[in-house]
Amino acid sequence: MAIEIARTPASAARLRAAEYTAQSVDRGDAAWRGAMDELHAVHSWAHESLARE
Repeated sequence: MAIEIARTPASAARLRAAEYTAQSVDRGDAAWRGAMDELHAVHSWAHESLARE
């Protein structure tokens, strides 16, 4: 799945930004929840993309 995400620069950038945010803020911060949602969305997209191939 990591390769599928890396193949698309925009997806890789979204993943890196979400990972950075998740590691930089407290879990009680709303930004942390947003980062977790974004991580889930990117991974879901990659999984669906691989299933279509």
